[in-house]
Amino acid sequence: MKQSIYYLFLGTLLLLNACGSNNSQKSTQNLLNYAPGSMAQAASFDPDFEKEFVANFKVAALPYGTDTSYALQDTIPADIAIKYILEAAEKAQINAFKDVWGDTETQEMTRKGLKDRYISVENSAFAVINFGQGARLQLSQNYHSFVFHYIPTFMDGRYKYSFLANYTAEGKLIDVLPISELAQFVDMENIQTAHINKEGGIEVHTQLIRYGQMYDHPEDYEETGTQTFVIDQEGKFILQQEQYSSFSGKFLAKTDSELTAPRFLIEQLFEDTQVRYQASADSSPQEWEIIRINKEKNELVARKPGSSQDYTLSYDKAKATFVCKNSKGEKTNYTRVRD
Repeated sequence: MKQSIYYLFLGTLLLLNACGSNNSQKSTQNLLNYAPGSMAQAASFDPDFEKEFVANFKVAALPYGTDTSYALQDTIPADIAIKYILEAAEKAQINAFKDVWGDTETQEMTRKGLKDRYISVENSAFAVINFGQGARLQLSQNYHSFVFHYIPTFMDGRYKYSFLANYTAEGKLIDVLPISELAQFVDMENIQTAHINKEGGIEVHTQLIRYGQMYDHPEDYEETGTQTFVIDQEGKFILQQEQYSSFSGKFLAKTDSELTAPRFLIEQLFEDTQVRYQASADSSPQEWEIIRINKEKNELVARKPGSSQDYTLSYDKAKATFVCKNSKGEKTNYTRVRD
C-alpha cells in the first residue's frame, strides 16, 4: 500500500517542486544573442555522454511546441535515464526530481518502476515508469538543450510530463524546466503546454479544469496561468513574467529561509475561496475565515480563528504577489511559488 500511494502522487509532486529555484528576478541583460563560437572553443563532449545520450536525440526545428499526446517515439533505457537525468540532477542540486529520486528507499522504488514493464500486484509492481526522448533544440552555442518526457503509469491511469534540460558539453546538467503536463483525474485535469521560440524565449501555459458535474455545478471551473522564461548565458532558466487568472496558489513571505517563512495556501473553487495560513513549513495549517472578496481590486480580507483582527491580501495585477496588511497597518510581502 505504501508503494501504491507513493507512486500515485509522485508524478504530480515532481512537477510542482521543479521550479523552486526559478523565481529569482535577475537582470535580463545579456540573456539572449550570445557570442557565436563559444561552444566550439569549449571542451569536447564526454564520449559516453555523446554516445549514450546526445546521439539518440534528433534535432527539431525552432520554434518548438509541446503536445499532450501520450505517444513516445523512443524510450530512454533505465540506466541512461538514471545516469544523465536523475543522478545528474542530484549532483547539480536541482530539485526537479527530488520526489522520485530522494532518499535510498525512494530511489529503489523508482529503479523498480523504471525496470518493470507492466502493472502486477502479485509482483508489487504498482507503477511502470518510462523516460522518453523528445528533441534536441539548438538554442545556443553555450550549452546543449534537450526535451525529454516522463510517463508514469499507475493502476488508475497514466500521466505525461515533459522537461527542457540544458547540459554542458561535458554532460553536466545545468538546469531543468517543466514545460508540459497531462494529468487527468476523476474530478479534474491539469494541462500544461509550452512554446519555445528561436531566440530561446519560453512561454509556458497552464490550465486547471475541475469538472462541474463532479461538484453538482452546471459548468466546469477553470484556472489559467502563463509564465515566460528566458535562458541566461550559463544555460539557467530565469522567470521573466507571469500572469494568473485566480487567487489560488501557494505564497511565501520574503525571508532568508524558505523553511521558516510564513506561507498562505489559497484555493478558489467556483464561488468558494479557502485561505489557509502556516507560520512555517513545519507548523500546522490554520484555516482563516473569509470576510469579503473584492475581485475588482484583487483583494481578499480574512480573519484568524478566534481573532477580531482583519488581514487584507492585496494582489498585484498579475496575481503573482500580494501584500498582507493587518488592522494596525503592518505589511508583509508574499510571492507565489510552485509547491
